[in-house]
Amino acid sequence: MTTISSTGPVAALLILRRPEANAADGAANAADSVLMTANNVSAEPGKATTQATAAAANAVLDKQARADAMVTLAIDFLESDKFKSSDPGVKDKLKALIESNGAALAARIESEREHDPSMPIETAIANALTATIRANRKQFGEGEIVVGYDTRLDGKLLHYVADIDGKSGAQMLFDSHEATRIAYDDARNMRDQATGEAEGPASLAFLQAQRRYEQSSLVMREWQNMWYKLFKWD
Repeated sequence: MTTISSTGPVAALLILRRPEANAADGAANAADSVLMTANNVSAEPGKATTQATAAAANAVLDKQARADAMVTLAIDFLESDKFKSSDPGVKDKLKALIESNGAALAARIESEREHDPSMPIETAIANALTATIRANRKQFGEGEIVVGYDTRLDGKLLHYVADIDGKSGAQMLFDSHEATRIAYDDARNMRDQATGEAEGPASLAFLQAQRRYEQSSLVMREWQNMWYKLFKWD
């Protein structure tokens, strides 16, 4: 189990007690009332604070356990056949980074799930692993990296990371495809709105844009199939 450092119960106790040490009697009474309301316990001196501290400590422990579980899942995924990479050294480097700072990976996974609560855990792990490569780019090889994740719910995912100079053939490919898609949508809208003498040129422009988009889509599928073959995916 990878150890993840976080705020411990003692720190939580200090955080709760600091306002009490500096507050006037009226403020202290108000704080006891807040604790009583929040925790549904008596404002008897010390009782509310003790129970609130225990609750805070349990929350920290629950967060720690959840983070540990996520890191374990990530390492298991990384070491399985579900993870592929164009650079064989990526797996060992990623594992070393996770073992030295599991908290960073756990935080990335949590962020992915918070952004999209419906995201499957394996997809969140995949995104977090790719983000870890990008965040530590200089520790990996100089060339562009393509990584593959075979997830149970979202299927096979291909991610790419630019080379050490920030250049990416895959990014250029995707940008070009997106441009043809936008041009195709615009041409279709112009065709649909054209009237009279403008209908002929608009229809021709649409057909040309459609042809370019179909060609671009074919190139994208060929790129994907190439990596599926290299990763020995069916």
